Amino acid sequence: MFQGGSDGCEPFTDVLFDKSGNIYGTTFFGGASFFGDVFKLSPNGSGGYTESILYTFTGGADGAYAFQDGKLFLDRAGNLYGTTVEGGLASGCGGIGCGTIFELSPAGTGYSEATLYTFTGGNDGGNSDVGLTQRSGKLYGVAQTGGQGFGVVFELSKAAGVWTETSIYSFAGGVDGALPVGQLSVDTAGNLLGTTLGDSVSNLYGTVYKLTSSGSAWTETVLYSFTGGSYDQGPEAGVILDKKGNLFGTTRGENSYLSGPSGEVFELSPSQSGWTLTTLHDFAGGPSDGDGLYGGLIEVGGKLYGTTRSGGTSTVDGRGGVGTVFQITP
Repeated sequence: MFQGGSDGCEPFTDVLFDKSGNIYGTTFFGGASFFGDVFKLSPNGSGGYTESILYTFTGGADGAYAFQDGKLFLDRAGNLYGTTVEGGLASGCGGIGCGTIFELSPAGTGYSEATLYTFTGGNDGGNSDVGLTQRSGKLYGVAQTGGQGFGVVFELSKAAGVWTETSIYSFAGGVDGALPVGQLSVDTAGNLLGTTLGDSVSNLYGTVYKLTSSGSAWTETVLYSFTGGSYDQGPEAGVILDKKGNLFGTTRGENSYLSGPSGEVFELSPSQSGWTLTTLHDFAGGPSDGDGLYGGLIEVGGKLYGTTRSGGTSTVDGRGGVGTVFQITP
């Protein structure tokens, strides 16, 4: 259990497991400087885990607030990669900077931190709060600010020991979507798949999109635009794929904490005429099945698992339900 001190607090991110059963994650706040940290949980042989802090962010050039929707990325050499929402000290986002991309590398008995890129909030993007995804030896992610003002998808590549960040798509805030959210997925053809919170400048209904590479150029295709119905709006996480190419994801719906329509678990299936959305479950809110689908899904044994931010029957200090873990059988 996090204590809110040097061990960190508010771990929003998904966790990452390595082959030895160690667990890695980040905290938004806490740490020695209260700008968050990266932690590791190691099996202790008695059925529990021992926590160690791999790095504590200072809020300076190294970044601040590792608020990631998605997991850290772990390469074969044991290096960890992630993003921070703020810090880096670049001007353009106000406060203490537009965020960073960082690497943690094993060094002796600990880890050393390197800032691979500092966002400026311009064409390169800024305030990335999403984990990174690997494709063909390069890392990809999204940032909600920068570009044309509605966020970007970026690529991070390494050549001769130097890392370079390139914006491969800048959202225009029209039918192409606005405000990318959620960790990217990669299909068998190498396309990048993601979601946006908005589907225009004025509507926060959202889209599911695909980016296709042709040489150095990338083309965006909107696979589905959410309708803005009670359930069918507001994806806050990315999508996952099955072996048949179907996509699965969540929306938060029109209510986040109140009773009533509280989002859905959906499936998008490809066909010759386009993509078809099937609702696997509409969340009613309240104690019956939960409120506020802000997280994504995982698939285990053909079943889907996720969490709701509130709802359920458990209460704390007289408040309403404080969240659920659910299972969906497609």
